[in-house]
Amino acid sequence: MSTKTQGTDTSWSQRHPRLSAVLWALPYLVFLAFPLGMIPSVESPRMIALILTLTFGVAAADIAIYIVNPTPEWGAHITKKMWISHGILLALVIALGLVLVVAGASRVTSALFITYSIAGWNLQAPRKYVVPGLLALVGWEVIAILLPIGSIDAVALSYAIIALLMVLGLTLAVRRSFDNRHSEQQRQRQAISLVRERERLRFAGDLHDILGHSLTVITMKNELAQRLLSVGKIAEASEQIAQTLELSRQAKEDLRGIIAASRSLSAEEEVESARELCEQAGIEFIADIQGEIPPGPRATLAAHVIREGTANAITHARPSTISVRLTPDEVLVENDGYSRSYSEASAGGGAGLEGLRERAASEGEMTWGSQGNTWTLRLTFRGASS
Repeated sequence: MSTKTQGTDTSWSQRHPRLSAVLWALPYLVFLAFPLGMIPSVESPRMIALILTLTFGVAAADIAIYIVNPTPEWGAHITKKMWISHGILLALVIALGLVLVVAGASRVTSALFITYSIAGWNLQAPRKYVVPGLLALVGWEVIAILLPIGSIDAVALSYAIIALLMVLGLTLAVRRSFDNRHSEQQRQRQAISLVRERERLRFAGDLHDILGHSLTVITMKNELAQRLLSVGKIAEASEQIAQTLELSRQAKEDLRGIIAASRSLSAEEEVESARELCEQAGIEFIADIQGEIPPGPRATLAAHVIREGTANAITHARPSTISVRLTPDEVLVENDGYSRSYSEASAGGGAGLEGLRERAASEGEMTWGSQGNTWTLRLTFRGASS
């Protein structure tokens, strides 16, 4: 089964998220052509040098914020690096605007450069700081436009309003997609943790219910045997010790039974567990059950395939739908959210599948792979009619 990716751009962006974020900065750098275009009309060499220095400084600072900071920052607080990098960018932007006004530019046009800080803050700031930061930056831009220095005209003001609305709209839409994706991943991780915790509690409950009574009785009989020995009742003590040994053997058998039960799974029950997991993760689940697999090694293997395929899809892909087909001859798990880059970035190397394939070798053949964005895990039992 062939393996295809969804494109090299996606792969590169997943492998290099911060460098990929620089792509958000590059298109906006074209607006720095304006201060460069003013240079021929500027007579002072010092002013020309200052404009060049600040222009390239803004370009470097704008690119730097996307390299040194994650896009976005999921932490609860603003990091020191973010404060410093965004502070430097804002200072350079304000300085460039003031210099351009002195050089004869409209103060409206000069104030537009604050949108560099607006875009970067909107994309990178922790969620609870986005709105306060935007209000402060937009407020500063309005103040810069209203300051009684330099010239102003209606056309430039119209361009300023349109540019500001475009930057806000685009970056807010992108930030919302980032936040939605992060929330979805959090929900998926919580769903998997919930299922694992439920299994752990079930196993712990079985141990307590089955072994708790036996161990309590063993302790009591050992204490009784010690008291009998201390008063010379050797025969009665020997009887208690014999009963203790028998209870110990029974407890050992009970423990083996618990372990065997945890390893012996029902494929049909695992389908329902997968359905519940998908519901908690907000993923559509489709089950196609055509007959039953008799209890035994094959049913257990089928259950493990369903469990592994569902967990892998939620952890290492971004599916909108997970489907399971179960027949006496095979079990098939598919999801529609495969991306090789995302799978590798989330540590989806396939080690768990290799181990499961070794276990299944005595009963059949297990294969997996992708076609486009569809990833398939299949276990075909030996001697299958199909």
